Amino acid sequence: MFNERHYVPILRWKRGERGALKQLADADKHRLTPLIELPPSLFTLDYDAGDQNLRSMLIRAAGDIQKAWGARRAFCDLGLMPPRAEAVGGGHPVACLWEYARRQRLNLIPSLGSVDQHAIGPPSRASFQRIARVPAFG
Repeated sequence: MFNERHYVPILRWKRGERGALKQLADADKHRLTPLIELPPSLFTLDYDAGDQNLRSMLIRAAGDIQKAWGARRAFCDLGLMPPRAEAVGGGHPVACLWEYARRQRLNLIPSLGSVDQHAIGPPSRASFQRIARVPAFG
């Protein structure tokens, strides 16, 4: 239950944050709901990804969230996603990420932070509206 004692840390999804979240005691995990900010590089392949493609990076992100946080509820901020991000096969990365999240049985709540939905384009807005209606994520 959210109250004045419930903490919502904002975490850039980097190795240190993942490790710290995983190491928390269960009693502490019950008192917080992380807001996970997925870095823009996850959607654009801008960093040294070797032979990785966006699909495998999204699968890995979902797996990393599962390892660090399990099926506990977490907010997932999609506001850093580049406006023209596109997954393999022309699908939208939001739809791909949520498919992998479902497979991992994650309890993610989509968030766009303070980003204007009109600025991120119709495909992302439509994907966000579609996944926001999924009962498992509410």
